[in-house]
Amino acid sequence: MKKSVLAVILVIALCFFIHADKLMRLAVVEFQKGSGVSKDLAKDISGLMYTELVNTGYFTVIERSQMKSVLKEHELKLTGIMEDTTDAVEFGKLLSANKILTGRVTKIGDTYLINARIIDIEKGEVEFAVKKESTTKSGLIKQTSALVKKLSERILGIADEESDGVLPSLGDEDKEYELETSIKKEFKMKDRLNCAQINKAGDKLAVGFANGNVEIFSLDTMKSVKKADLGMEITALYFSGSYLYATGTDKTIKRYKISSGKIKDIATKHNNTVNCIDFTSDNKLFVTGSEDWTINAFKNKKYFMKIEDNKNGVNDLKFTANDEYLVSVDNNKSIIFWRLPIFKKLKDIKMAHKDRITCLDISPDDTQIITGAYDSKIKLWQRKSYKLIGEYTEHKDTVSALKFHDNDLFFSGSFDGTIKLWRLRGFREVTFDSNYFLVDSIDADIGYIKDILISPKKKFLIVCGNKVVKIWNYKITIEEE
Repeated sequence: MKKSVLAVILVIALCFFIHADKLMRLAVVEFQKGSGVSKDLAKDISGLMYTELVNTGYFTVIERSQMKSVLKEHELKLTGIMEDTTDAVEFGKLLSANKILTGRVTKIGDTYLINARIIDIEKGEVEFAVKKESTTKSGLIKQTSALVKKLSERILGIADEESDGVLPSLGDEDKEYELETSIKKEFKMKDRLNCAQINKAGDKLAVGFANGNVEIFSLDTMKSVKKADLGMEITALYFSGSYLYATGTDKTIKRYKISSGKIKDIATKHNNTVNCIDFTSDNKLFVTGSEDWTINAFKNKKYFMKIEDNKNGVNDLKFTANDEYLVSVDNNKSIIFWRLPIFKKLKDIKMAHKDRITCLDISPDDTQIITGAYDSKIKLWQRKSYKLIGEYTEHKDTVSALKFHDNDLFFSGSFDGTIKLWRLRGFREVTFDSNYFLVDSIDADIGYIKDILISPKKKFLIVCGNKVVKIWNYKITIEEE
């Protein structure tokens, strides 16, 4: 029975990670021996960890022969690398490693301890440290598997920092969610709407239309308070301070002063429809994505850079909450990760979906990304490792909108007219049934879904259809089973 379960786990691990064409490079440096232990025990522990890490399939673990060759060629001493972070970082650079695992095995009283630490080569610092302990040598050796599991989770960003290294299981620890909704307001429009946006204060909702109009509603009074004709079909909106920015079909950006009604054109280097826009948290930098395959970057409201690595029209893009990365999706079925401030391309996940990717969202803690596409699927990715870790397949048509509720739950909208609430937790379990992760499904009764918004204090769930905007009061309750 145990062997069959292990086989299933290995198959699933393979399915989840075949989508990455390049694994993180990890070097395992021989562990130091501390007081009360022999050099052989420390060597055996590091050897077992090397083997366990190779067997995870998550990393490219650098061969020992290559490490020895580099040590000899550069006349380096292993003891210095074990003890000094600076030396370890230089060694990692010579190996073209992303991270180095090193540590110490020691005995305090009657307790054996493994203290392991991960050094990030790019950052040049110890990223985190973990430990395991046992009262016997044999028990300590058995702990290496649990330690490698914990290290792998932390490196890939799929475990909490205070986790004991054991992935959550179904049963006593599992959470059951329930979604409660009630209609607050419904706005019926005369014209086809394309997009919507809420300001950071959560008291204004802007809606953009195909006929070039933008309309602003008060979420306090639930009434229309402003209207303007921006002179282009509007594709995306963004509130920045006292301004509303709009993108559209005339290749420019419109900056609308809400209080005065003044409209200003911001010139771009785009030569086709501008599909999307996003700002950093301080509003000093923003980017736009276009059908012309490019991204334009603007600093202090002025154009300063064109990014041309996309291979088709850019449909959506978002900054991470820490403003260190940008993620874009396009008609070429690609997800591209960029590092700020120079927009260095870190990763291009090609053929991430079977059809054009329409939308994305990033979890509030920046660890996970969801993407939706014309193939009717939603995919869940780890941001740090770029790994695909799950698929949601319950929608019957194009997935057109995605929005994280928190780090555990997200909403999706589709051309099939439904809004679905999903949980992330569980893709670490042995199952492929995405229905298991579906918390609730709502027939919005507004035709196809164009946008989903959540007010900042999670008071309202706002869904935009063809010519209708529905605002729900909503509440998610959790029951600990």
